[in-house]
Amino acid sequence: MYSNHQILAHLRVIHTNIPRLLSVTTDITGDITKRSQNTLVLQRVSGNKTTRVDLTPHVLHEDRSIDRLAKETSLPPRVAKEVYWAGRELFKLNPRGSWCTAEGAASRSADVAPVGEAREAAHEMVADALDRLGELLPTVDVIYVDSGNKNGADGRVRTWLWLRFERDGKEVAAINNAAIATHVADGLRPRPSEYLQANQLRLAAWARQLQITVDDAPEALHLASFAAAQLGYDAIPLR
Repeated sequence: MYSNHQILAHLRVIHTNIPRLLSVTTDITGDITKRSQNTLVLQRVSGNKTTRVDLTPHVLHEDRSIDRLAKETSLPPRVAKEVYWAGRELFKLNPRGSWCTAEGAASRSADVAPVGEAREAAHEMVADALDRLGELLPTVDVIYVDSGNKNGADGRVRTWLWLRFERDGKEVAAINNAAIATHVADGLRPRPSEYLQANQLRLAAWARQLQITVDDAPEALHLASFAAAQLGYDAIPLR
């Protein structure tokens, strides 16, 4: 659990120096049993290319990662170093997080999921989904939904969503909604694939952040995604 201002401070360093940035993601990639890598993933608002930065704490990795970041982003080495260390600090706060950094991304809380009597008056399926989500996430007070637009290679503009889970005014998890469906599937019905182990490890990490069991994580994330993407709420109070 960490305060929003800590996250925002590090995101601001990254976003200020890399224009037209859609999202920033921290992750642990590779084979966790043999060789893993702490990673920062930077995604632009247009194009399919992403910039991946090795954040693994090793003196040999640091110089190489900063040099590669400078070349891929055309940043001066001094600025690339600032971005790199902002990523390192971000990783310390949440090693499995994803945040939207597009202009106007933050949830406006203009379309809030109903609570109390208002929920009772909602469609039965909506009310049941929100009630069940609250049961599955007893330590989460509210889920905020941020959004950003990405220009596809086909010229179409698509809206992406990010979910921020908060308790007592502090963030406990931050997840890209686009990743949820695959992780739910691998949690409920795992099938052999090169990404299965990584997805299951990531799902387990999110479960720890949300203080729920791994068995409950797929349903909880599915319902959170349903409330955000299908029902369109940009704030989902659970208490």
